[in-house]
Amino acid sequence: MKKVKILVACGCGVNTSTLVCNEVKKICDREGIPAEIMHCSVPEIPINSKMVDIVCPANAYKKELNKPVLSLVEFVTGINKEKKEKILIEKLKELAEME
Repeated sequence: MKKVKILVACGCGVNTSTLVCNEVKKICDREGIPAEIMHCSVPEIPINSKMVDIVCPANAYKKELNKPVLSLVEFVTGINKEKKEKILIEKLKELAEME
């Protein structure tokens, strides 16, 4: 299983992305998914996305990337968080199996 490189982003790349990073780290640890998690601001996504396997903005992100994008706004609002967590786990396990 390879280490999945995850980029979490929010408006300024500080508070919200740190909150979401912590949630993603807990999930990865619990599920046994090796992960490297970094965070940035939304405007920095295009540059930083080149170094990761998946981009997880803490808001809706509409621009095209050559990477999977999974919004984790539910981790901020708490609404439908469990459902999004399952989707995230499935996607991260899929990426961890890719070589």
